[in-house]
Amino acid sequence: MNWMRMALSRHGERGRLPATAALGLALTLATVATAILLFRPGNESGTPAFASIEPSTCDPTVGVAAATIRIDPAVSQPVPQGQSMPYRLGAAYPGGATVGCTAFDIDVFVDLPPIGDSYTYACTIPALASGASIECPSTVPYSADSADLSGGLLIARVRVIGNKHDRDEDCIAGPSVRDPLIQTYCFDANAVSVTKMISPTPTPTSTATATETPSATATATPTGTSTPEDTATATPTSTATETSTATATSTATETSTPTPTSTATETSTATATSTATEIVVTSTPTGSPTSTPSGTATPGVIKVPQGNSENVDLLIPAANLFLCATGPCAGNNEGKLIVIERALNVRTGDANADGLEDGLGAYEFQVEYDNFVIQSVNPQDIVFSPGGAGASRGPATCAFSLVFENLVRFGCATTGPLPPGPTGDFDLARLTLIPHPDLTNDIFPGNDNGVVTVLKDNGCELVDVFGHPVIGSVNGGLTPVCGDLAVTVRILEGDLNLDCHVDVVDQQMIAFRYASYFGSLLYSKWYDLEPNVHDLDIDIKDLQKVFGRDGSTCQHPIQPQPPVAPPAPFGN
Repeated sequence: MNWMRMALSRHGERGRLPATAALGLALTLATVATAILLFRPGNESGTPAFASIEPSTCDPTVGVAAATIRIDPAVSQPVPQGQSMPYRLGAAYPGGATVGCTAFDIDVFVDLPPIGDSYTYACTIPALASGASIECPSTVPYSADSADLSGGLLIARVRVIGNKHDRDEDCIAGPSVRDPLIQTYCFDANAVSVTKMISPTPTPTSTATATETPSATATATPTGTSTPEDTATATPTSTATETSTATATSTATETSTPTPTSTATETSTATATSTATEIVVTSTPTGSPTSTPSGTATPGVIKVPQGNSENVDLLIPAANLFLCATGPCAGNNEGKLIVIERALNVRTGDANADGLEDGLGAYEFQVEYDNFVIQSVNPQDIVFSPGGAGASRGPATCAFSLVFENLVRFGCATTGPLPPGPTGDFDLARLTLIPHPDLTNDIFPGNDNGVVTVLKDNGCELVDVFGHPVIGSVNGGLTPVCGDLAVTVRILEGDLNLDCHVDVVDQQMIAFRYASYFGSLLYSKWYDLEPNVHDLDIDIKDLQKVFGRDGSTCQHPIQPQPPVAPPAPFGN
């Protein structure tokens, strides 16, 4: 990904206005921008919001929205071409010690493989209380198609948008027909489903060729069967008749030399195999892994950052984390970044012989990060908490966690052999990344700003209720997959007051400093935005940098600021 693709071209200046005239012009522009901003509609539905805080004891400042997506019924991975994969979608409202305010009128949207901002409406959930989890009554049908693969995976995602009874006028998320691509600040969450698919290579539909060869071989075999001894003589003759060019003729001759006619028969099978390797080989392994697909599929833990497609790239994976200080900083990637640690292909044995898989009983992973860029990661259990896939085994004990300067080792264990733990794919834990506030001394709201850092997972372990590593673990219990994430910590271009929104306030801030230069009292490198190496004055280029981005937000930046890939490939 090229940082410079966001850079603006520079134009020369013909001269300068006198300072007083220029400042007057800038203030006039700021006034015009004020007028434009003041007349923006607030509630797009055109209907007044109604006052209600429900329940009356709820705390409007707490509560985190969550979206859910799973395949119902669950399928064994990797899935073959055409496998039915009905997605079950829903919304959750993880509870805590403090009760959050009730969410209502929650629209659920789904983006089926391949993902690409093509959301479709799935259902509406009328109300969702704090601590509850509700799914849509119907599944969304989908059949596995290799044409939809993204990096060898089938990726689907769900988006939920809703309202909340959390203040005097309620929090209303836009008009009745909502756009799932527009970020809101009420009840709003995303979730991702990642499914492995059998490699589409076996599509050599040279099945036609394979059919012809076996046909010919079959004809030759009966002849050999009727006169075993004469097969050697008869086979060359019929083979020669079939194809003069076929190398198979010489093979057949060689076969006839070693008298074993049965060998000749096997040779014909081998010939069919070599002619259509994909067909024979595919049918064999497909049968093999299918009997133990659950156990054979590679278990692992991956990182799934939350956010929209402008701030998250799931294929790298990478995500933006914008500095936000003056609020509300309520959207994903604004002042914090939610990252889900997701477990894949969890399969266990049945040690107590009750006919059920024992399921996940405990887990552990280690997160390493640059503490000069990321201040903290704040891990929190999901799977054994209310609404989690293993909530019936909860609550978990997660007090074993160790926190060091740039490393957190997080683990949770549950008690007893029953009920069984979850299997398959599910959300394991949540990380909440907080950027280091000192970064404002190193980056500023100009072009291509930001610091790319890698959040690295090590030592991922998933164990069943008896402490046995899940099937497919290696090296004494580690999962083969333990995923990393690239995070770009940055500032929204033109956002001078760090509220994740470029508006008249930012325009006024820079207009006030128009025509100042290095050494004067009004000059500051923070406002010297264009070019990004600082030209030591604040001129019309710098003003236009802000005015031209009026309305830009961290959720939808004007010019795009996509997350950046890591400088080197992720390690294992």
